[in-house]
Amino acid sequence: MGKCFYEKRNYSRARTKFQELLTYFPDSPFRDETTLYLGRSYLGEGEYALAIETFGRLEDSRFRCDARFDMAEAMYVTDDYEGAVKAYQNLLESCPGISYREVALEKLAASLLKMKEYSTGIELYQSLLKGRLSEDERLEVSLRIADAYLELSEPENALDILLKADRDIKSDHGKARIRLKLSESYRKLGRLEEAIHALGEASQLAPKSETSALSYYHLGAIYEQEYVDFEKAKEAYAAVLTEDKAVEVSQEAARKVTTFNTIEKLKSDLQDESAENPAETQFLLAELLVIELQNTDLAIEEYQKVATQFEDSEYAPKAIYAIAWIYKNLKADPQTADEYFRRLIEEHSETEYADVARKTLSEKGDLH
Repeated sequence: MGKCFYEKRNYSRARTKFQELLTYFPDSPFRDETTLYLGRSYLGEGEYALAIETFGRLEDSRFRCDARFDMAEAMYVTDDYEGAVKAYQNLLESCPGISYREVALEKLAASLLKMKEYSTGIELYQSLLKGRLSEDERLEVSLRIADAYLELSEPENALDILLKADRDIKSDHGKARIRLKLSESYRKLGRLEEAIHALGEASQLAPKSETSALSYYHLGAIYEQEYVDFEKAKEAYAAVLTEDKAVEVSQEAARKVTTFNTIEKLKSDLQDESAENPAETQFLLAELLVIELQNTDLAIEEYQKVATQFEDSEYAPKAIYAIAWIYKNLKADPQTADEYFRRLIEEHSETEYADVARKTLSEKGDLH
């Protein structure tokens, strides 16, 4: 009965039956197997500490290998990757003939990557590729190796793995996922046109899917960050929402579209000679660029326009202070920041921003 409830994923009722058996029939020949399934029921309920404690009771039983594997799984799920590595290694050393050896090797490699032990993880994954894997398994292993190489800033090696996998994988969706990762490798190598082409192929191979939505999102990022082409970026981000609204990046894509629409509106207002407060509009545009898009260079350009074109407005000192703040906090360039603090004191000495500038320079012993 307990196993039936377990297979139906009714873990609470399964646990009750397993506990009843252990309570009322402590010497039953089913005791150890019941303990194993009790631990698995705790796993299903998310009671990982209880699961690990329960599996630990089986070290001297014929189910010890299953228990060690499940214990390692519990550690992996709870982000205890150091514990998981030790548990998987113990399992593989003590139970060499287990049927799920390749699964344990894959989880060991995944745990190593989580610990940023990329080189060791890659070696394990490479050994798995030499085994008899299904197409889906080969795809997943190849993608993880590529991720590890990208974390190591070795996009050339990631590219090699992905191109080889592309020759082996036959399914359209598998090829689409490979192209999504290929685009990341091409982008890190500065081969932007190839990155864009790979994303286009990915969206065509797996339309109306999470993969195609992610492809459009990354396309938007390339146009926004590499080409600073906000119109094309907005089109790409908008396409994310038509491909798969449930994708993890959909909210971010929608926010980007809203931001670009606001930028267009502000730029349009600046072209309108009858606009009431162009200095404020110019300042808001700069703020949007730095806060929403983290584009510090463009933001500085717009703040400069405020400071020079509207030098008598209340926004001029705020703009100069904003430039100084960007250089100090975002660009890690205190020397240039100090230059703008001095300009602020010189041009707008009676403002609160000049007071902050004086205090900043004074604390550094650089006020003169």
